[in-house]
Amino acid sequence: MFDPKQSPRAAACVILITSSFACAGLDDFKTEVTDEATIDGTYLMDTPSSLNFGGQYGNLQLSATKDFQDQGIDPDDVDAIYITGIVIEAINPEGARLDPIIRSLDFSISAQGQAEKLIGRSIIPDGELRIIELGSPSASGCSNAQYSDEMSCAANGAQWLSSSFAGMENIKDYATADSMSVTANVELKQKPLFTTTLRTTIKLLVDINLF
Repeated sequence: MFDPKQSPRAAACVILITSSFACAGLDDFKTEVTDEATIDGTYLMDTPSSLNFGGQYGNLQLSATKDFQDQGIDPDDVDAIYITGIVIEAINPEGARLDPIIRSLDFSISAQGQAEKLIGRSIIPDGELRIIELGSPSASGCSNAQYSDEMSCAANGAQWLSSSFAGMENIKDYATADSMSVTANVELKQKPLFTTTLRTTIKLLVDINLF
C-alpha cells in the first residue's frame, strides 16, 4: 500500500489533489547546464580540435546543481533525462558572427561505465550566424522539406541546424552517474583573427518519478 511518508513529493501531490489542485507539471522540470570555451590562434584549420571547457562540463554532477537542489530531487527520483537543445553563442566579443570561423561542431557525453555518446553534430553554413542552436526542427517552425544537413532556417534570431542530434533521447544513465563529462570538437574554416569565447548551454528536460 502506498505510504506518502515514504515520498515527500508524492505526499505533496496527494495534498494538492485533495485540495482540488492539479499535480500536472510536478512530474518534470526543465534545467540548463552552461560552460565556456575559448577559440584562439592556436587552433588549426581543417583539423578537429577539442574545445577546452573551463567549468562544470569536465565534472558535471546534475544532482548537485541548484535546480535539482531546489526541487529536492535525488538521482533515484529520476525516470528520464532528455536533451532538448544545445545553444552556442559568442560572449567575447559579444554577439560575434560564428559562421566565418566555424565549419563544424560536435558534442559528446561520457560517464563511468558508459560508452561515449554523440549528442549533437552540425555543419555550419555561411550567413549572418551569431547563435547556433541544435534542436528539434518543429520547435523552430521549419518543415522537414526545409531542414537538412546542408540547409538551415532562422527562428527568433537563432540558426537551427540539422545534424545527428540526440534530441529526446534518454541520457539518464549518464546524467545520474557520479559525474558526467561533456566534450566538444570544433573544425575551423580559417585561422581566428582574434580570440573568441563561446558559451554553450545544454537544455534538459527531467522526468521525475513521483511515486
